[in-house]
Amino acid sequence: MLMPIKPSLPPAPAVCCIPVDPPAVVPINPLVVTPVDPPELPRTNPIQFVEKDCCGNFLIQEDQIKPIQLWAVGESIQVDLAQISIFNSSSSTGFLEVEITGAEPMSLQVYPGNTATFTGQNIRSIEIAARATSPVYIEGKYSVLSTFRVKDQ
Repeated sequence: MLMPIKPSLPPAPAVCCIPVDPPAVVPINPLVVTPVDPPELPRTNPIQFVEKDCCGNFLIQEDQIKPIQLWAVGESIQVDLAQISIFNSSSSTGFLEVEITGAEPMSLQVYPGNTATFTGQNIRSIEIAARATSPVYIEGKYSVLSTFRVKDQ
């Protein structure tokens, strides 16, 4: 029985070199271009983002009629995002008025045994005030989780 003949591949083309005097290095692929370094841009200070959690307890009694500042941010800081949570204990005798100042001011009322939350941008301060009849006794907890950037000096 006869075996079929395998077709053979054509021979590879020979690399041709042209002798030069004096010998020189000739690139294999003249279309390859070496990259040029980009121009140096002026360096600026990177923006620093910081995340802070501030929390605590509060107690308002008879003689405390002025609003109490729970939290405020300094002038050199821009708050990108703040999440505020305020709890008024069920043993409180009245509700709590919460004033949030910032790009969009907000007023919240937190009744005994409840929690109020708010998420906003560019918050500057948070104040609370008791709204109760005598005897005034309001206690609770608060938490402020803020992400802010430190402005360039």
